[in-house]
Amino acid sequence: RQGLQSLLAVTARTAGSEGTGQDCRAVSGPDLIFDLADGLSLQLGAEDYSRPAPTTVKSSVTGESHAICRAMLLPVDMPAVGSKVFLFGEPVLQKYYTVFDAREFRVGFALAEHDAPAS
Repeated sequence: RQGLQSLLAVTARTAGSEGTGQDCRAVSGPDLIFDLADGLSLQLGAEDYSRPAPTTVKSSVTGESHAICRAMLLPVDMPAVGSKVFLFGEPVLQKYYTVFDAREFRVGFALAEHDAPAS
């Protein structure tokens, strides 16, 4: 859980001059790279993992409010499974087409193709 809290802190960033009107998917942030077995890596950019709308937080020191962009990552505590558990959620499932092979206990990933938004 402490590792995920650090990840959330690293991916949080100021919403910019537009404040609460800013689309956080357009605010630059660090890439997240998950190294899996057999040399496979899944990479998410800020546009992939960011919540669209900023969150307003109040400083405990100054009392001022600030708009920040946050990641769509949630802490997961699963002691029955292990201490180092990370569930790939919406950000990964939107970017990557995922195939599950329950018989062989395998998962396959490929970049998903999405239709372009109608203009």
